[in-house]
Amino acid sequence: MKKISILSVLVAALILLAGGIVAQLIADCVYGYNPDRYITLGQYKNLTVTLDGDQTDEENKTQIIRDELWQMLVDGTSVKGYPTKEMESQKAEFIAQVEAEAKDWEMPFSDYISLGYGAKNQEEFDAFATEYCQMIVKQEMIVKSLCKKEHITLTDEEYEQYYNEYLTAYQEVGATEEEMIAQYGTKEDFYNQFLMEKAVDLMEKTATVNQETKK
Repeated sequence: MKKISILSVLVAALILLAGGIVAQLIADCVYGYNPDRYITLGQYKNLTVTLDGDQTDEENKTQIIRDELWQMLVDGTSVKGYPTKEMESQKAEFIAQVEAEAKDWEMPFSDYISLGYGAKNQEEFDAFATEYCQMIVKQEMIVKSLCKKEHITLTDEEYEQYYNEYLTAYQEVGATEEEMIAQYGTKEDFYNQFLMEKAVDLMEKTATVNQETKK
């Protein structure tokens, strides 16, 4: 199994559930729409990643390559629209999360979104929330579309293994399981994140990596 990847966007969070029936229910929820109606999937095989001379740390090189590959796919995928229910769900979840953060900091919501998100008013924050959730949903659709094309699935054992690897990585930097769950959001988010890892595994197998020489 590859080194854990915290890819650029999926910010949201998850509750620990790892049984077979549960995993299938999560998959049904994540895959409640056809992503190919909304996106044209970009190229994901035979990509070329060029690392600059400073990116030679072997411990981090694999992660850099995986992040670069994923970003290339995201950038190369065009969006024709967004599924309404999924957008509404993501936005409601995100706003509830921000409201909870404001409460934890004992700040009025208007002050918190101004300080934390640079939003001068509710309208600006709503625009930011929409754009942010579009980014999340786009990546979710990419995962679904790629996994559908390549027949990539997640077994119960793989789900548990990924979860435990993520938990170990968090504990190694002094974080708790509760903090990991708070960061990753919903059951769907966690399941989708693990499928993303498998999708990037496939991309990595066919990728070419060039290393520029330090000057």
